[in-house]
Amino acid sequence: MIGECEQLDLASGLNQVMQLSLQTLYIGELPQTTALPQWLEGAAHTLQFLVINSCPELVALPEWLPNLISLQALGIGECPKLSSLPEGMQPLTSLTHLAIWDCKTLEERCKREVGEDWPMIAHVPNLQIGLESDDDDD
Repeated sequence: MIGECEQLDLASGLNQVMQLSLQTLYIGELPQTTALPQWLEGAAHTLQFLVINSCPELVALPEWLPNLISLQALGIGECPKLSSLPEGMQPLTSLTHLAIWDCKTLEERCKREVGEDWPMIAHVPNLQIGLESDDDDD
């Protein structure tokens, strides 16, 4: 868990890719963070759960995000400057849960059937976009 660090900007500092064995990571309440760190890509084969919450200056998700091939659940909330998903989300076949809340532009782009980013996430069985929910278990 990396959170509640008002001065920390994950995009600055160490940005080389390291081999990591992370399975779960929560990144939240980081008002200075503008981008996810490159070192996170080092967990491409192990990271299963990722939550990014309350990072108001986060402007984009990295293009390498689809390399996180073990990712099963992704939550993105309270990141109002996020405007789209990175290209190539379709190969994330392990991704079974995606939740996006309080990210107005991103929510619009991920809207069922009509959003520009919908084709990239249509394969995810359990979606919660804003207040809309689509659980196949219902």
